[in-house]
Amino acid sequence: MKRKGSKVQRKNENYLFNISLAAVLLLNGCATYQAVPLMPDAELESIKNRSETGFEKPIESKEPYIPLHSPLHSPLHFPLSESISLKDGISLAEANTLALFYSPKILETRSELNISEAILLEAGSYENPNIFLGPRLSTSDSTLIFPASLSFSLPLVSERDPKLQAALKDNDKNRWLLIGKEIEILALVQKQAIKIRANTNLEKIAIQHFVRSKELISWVESLYSAGKIDSFSLQVAKRGFEDAKNELMTAQLEQSRSRRSMFSLIGLLPNTEITSLFEESPLLNITTDTPILSTLTYHPSLKALEDEYHAAEQNLRAEMAQQYPHIQIGPDFESEGGNSSIGLGIGFEIPIFTRNKTEIAKAEEKRNQIRNKYHETMINLLENHANLSDELKAYEDRIVDLRKNALDEAKELDKIFLNSLQSNEGEVLEALGASDALAHTLSEDIELQEKIDSRKIDLLLTSAALVPKELTKMYSTKESSNEK
Repeated sequence: MKRKGSKVQRKNENYLFNISLAAVLLLNGCATYQAVPLMPDAELESIKNRSETGFEKPIESKEPYIPLHSPLHSPLHFPLSESISLKDGISLAEANTLALFYSPKILETRSELNISEAILLEAGSYENPNIFLGPRLSTSDSTLIFPASLSFSLPLVSERDPKLQAALKDNDKNRWLLIGKEIEILALVQKQAIKIRANTNLEKIAIQHFVRSKELISWVESLYSAGKIDSFSLQVAKRGFEDAKNELMTAQLEQSRSRRSMFSLIGLLPNTEITSLFEESPLLNITTDTPILSTLTYHPSLKALEDEYHAAEQNLRAEMAQQYPHIQIGPDFESEGGNSSIGLGIGFEIPIFTRNKTEIAKAEEKRNQIRNKYHETMINLLENHANLSDELKAYEDRIVDLRKNALDEAKELDKIFLNSLQSNEGEVLEALGASDALAHTLSEDIELQEKIDSRKIDLLLTSAALVPKELTKMYSTKESSNEK
């Protein structure tokens, strides 16, 4: 009896050892947690160092998803810089490069793509098998009984392929959103550069207007002291001087705001003291006459919705597969008193009360929502394009008329202003009107040109003219192969 008992005990010990070893081997491939603490002071110092020096080599990060051989990365569109040194100022190429690596909006969109790529790691995988262990004591002789079973879930209609295809299409959707965001931000860098140049010129005009208003005040006060003008003219001149000071303050604030917006856009500290060396915007050399209907469907937002729709279709297929039962099948094992038995167990759900109708209906409606969103986005793009086209034409007509007539008239009024000061004669209101007319006309010319340039870039964005042809061909080929 002792030998039999010891033999049974050894078997039980071996049984427990094998189970423990299997558990260790299964858990060995699990990911381990690594703490990455967020240190506010260190994060601020990192942004500060970046804002002061830039970087000599691109940081360790995922490459932008716009192909480097694409025209999008040529000097004709969005120039880039292999290294960045901010000690001698910042160029447009350096600003573009910083935006691709550090723009908060691009990083946020890229993070969504990283999440969808993480989902792909296990998308469409089989369900993990379930193991059951239930050691218990026999009521007759107190021997230890070891039952065990292993079951696999096998669907009658597999949802693995639809789930995998849905994850792939969702990843493509996020890829298009990233491409669209990169193009949008790089175009916005040029728009912001245009705004900075315009605000610089507006500030110069405001300074000139302020100086002339100050000269006008001195002239008017001398005339008033000599009794040649009344107090009304003096008060009008003082009001004009206050207006000039207010315009100068507004121009300086707008210039500071536009610089801060640029630096925040590309991931630098807003108050970074860097000289802007922005050249002419390459996007202004691209024609905006391309019919929008020929390029509209390649707009990144529509391409993203197209992939989202395909993902919704695959999700619907997966939900329909869920209405059929899953078969639970696997081996059973039992050991008692040195005697072992093995068998095969099978079980399945009987779909009597529910057949996943709710989730199927929700998936169908989700697909309809995306189609409606696609139509809405397409209409909005067409409406926006039409509005931008009207605004561009109106601004272009206005600036032609302004430069043809108003600028010359303003210059003639300026001569009257100078003659009034030099001769110490003339009407105060006439001189004040001449100074204001010149400043406002020059300012309007600059503002109109800034609006024209910005609308041109907006038209390129709306019509998807900036989407590289390599991308559209690559994704069309990829989609065709997936459908096969």
